[in-house]
Amino acid sequence: MRDTYALALEWRERTHGAFTPHRPDRVLDLSGVVKALAIRDAGAVLDRACRAGSAAWMLAAGGDVLARGTCGDDPWQVGIVDPLDRERVVGVVPLGDDRRAVATSGTAERGEHVWRRADPVFRQVTVVAPDVVTADVLATAVLAGDEQDLAAVTADGSVDVLAFGVDGCVWATPGASAYVTGAEA
Repeated sequence: MRDTYALALEWRERTHGAFTPHRPDRVLDLSGVVKALAIRDAGAVLDRACRAGSAAWMLAAGGDVLARGTCGDDPWQVGIVDPLDRERVVGVVPLGDDRRAVATSGTAERGEHVWRRADPVFRQVTVVAPDVVTADVLATAVLAGDEQDLAAVTADGSVDVLAFGVDGCVWATPGASAYVTGAEA
């Protein structure tokens, strides 16, 4: 628990408080990192189990995906759904060695469940990253934050982000724009 709390505090610092392990009433809540850690650890188990055979697998849990290898000759693909129309795919993310994880945080499935720093700016945020902890934490941080938090998260180009605003605006990093182009109508 101490290690998980330390990790959550590290992410709070890295996101300038957009991600936090403390509820608004200051009670500790580590749910913002434990799911991603569980997915990461399950992936490590799959990696060890697959050493003797195929090293290809995909693991999905509650809006977060982690993959290794390919699906046949093609990369694993993860659909991003429209937050206003859950039947419509607006983007398809191919996962590879440099971008193995996808995490989405939003209000369409669970309602308002993220503690926001201010009035909501984003309805749904999808982050594609090298690892699932980074993807999950940053998706939550951007959803909880604002346009400045989105800019800070994407400044170094290490992640791709597709964010849907509560006002209907859509933000996409250059990498995420490519995913949207390949989406089904």
